[in-house]
Amino acid sequence: MIANLTDVFEAYALDGVKEYREKFPESFEGVTFDGKMYAFPYMNDNFHQTPFLWIRDDWLENTGSKAPETVEEMVELARMFKNSDPDGNGRSDTWGLGVNKNIAASDLGSITGLLSAYGIPGRQNNAIFYRRNGKITFAYIQEEAKAALAVARDMYAEGLIDPEFTVKDASILEQDIASGSLGMLYHMNWGTWYPFNLIYESDDVITRPYPIPKAEGYEYKVGIEDSRTGDVFMVSSSCKNPEAVIKILNLYYNTVEASSDADSFITYWSDEQYRLCPIYVGIPTELYAPDLFEAFEKGSGDELSGTAKSYYGYVKGFEDGSATDANAYGTWGQMFDRGSMAIALKDYRNDNAIVSNILSNDIPEIWLQNNGTLGTMVDTAYTDIIVGNKPLDSFDQFVKDWLAAGGQQTLDEMERLYPAE
Repeated sequence: MIANLTDVFEAYALDGVKEYREKFPESFEGVTFDGKMYAFPYMNDNFHQTPFLWIRDDWLENTGSKAPETVEEMVELARMFKNSDPDGNGRSDTWGLGVNKNIAASDLGSITGLLSAYGIPGRQNNAIFYRRNGKITFAYIQEEAKAALAVARDMYAEGLIDPEFTVKDASILEQDIASGSLGMLYHMNWGTWYPFNLIYESDDVITRPYPIPKAEGYEYKVGIEDSRTGDVFMVSSSCKNPEAVIKILNLYYNTVEASSDADSFITYWSDEQYRLCPIYVGIPTELYAPDLFEAFEKGSGDELSGTAKSYYGYVKGFEDGSATDANAYGTWGQMFDRGSMAIALKDYRNDNAIVSNILSNDIPEIWLQNNGTLGTMVDTAYTDIIVGNKPLDSFDQFVKDWLAAGGQQTLDEMERLYPAE
């Protein structure tokens, strides 16, 4: 049913498109079987998945505070944001830390960043499988999670977290951000694109990312997906002219990736019209971010081209006040010299804090059957502990229940599918 693209890719793909095979070999490995290429990988940047602590500039200034570097400092800042009238309206209507009911999901307001501080490399509530002490294990059943849950539990008991968080998903948190009742929460790479653009556009408020605060005595870890997995583009085997798909890919590459025409970049990338294209390149930011950071140090983007040049213009334009639109703010938050990408590529990667999920293309059948249930068990157990429905030590029983509900079978099957090298 799926076309073998090996020959048409070799014959028609531009050299710049072919270079992706060398730059992202694992992504191409994920679409290659018996030496034949059956799809083109999207190659989205996995560093987008890492957590950051996002904080409003004005609340930091209004409380005379600085960004926290430790978990203890994060809790103290949450206390200030709750009790010190950071918005200056004379009312007690703010919360210290925004939290989502999907407590362990890779999303706005999860506690993934807090867990990461204690060495738990989370991702979604189906988390990260990784090798520890020679055996494959699951992130959210680690003993260290109890320390993170204890912090969240104390914050909840003190009133630093909205008591109604258990019924608030990401969309409701977005409303809280827009209304100005939240000034700090954990979130992924794209915060200035959404939802912090809401208060930037309405109130000219800047919210920026910071590295996750660390916990003394623990090595922090952040989780990302295996780059062999993700979205892929496939062509029907009944397609008479599969080379046309490669030509569209070439056109997209020339228009968005390689072109120095800023208008083309704005139209097709920033305004996201690329999503209407049948096939496109994900433009992983890790590809050009180092060149962009070097240009910032030099103070010149003259040697840049394509996406990097456009991003340089956005960042510098936002910083000097000549570019104030949502695209400029969105790009700046990710790409300035201490933006989320710089934190991920410089801090997290240089600290060897990145943990890649072992789970790739070969997925255990038992996991396919039970991952929804097992993920719900994580959310339920974690939430019950945080709100005080169950004691902290109930975590131990949760681990036993998780293993008995298909978790142990999954780990055993993972050991077979992904043997240690």
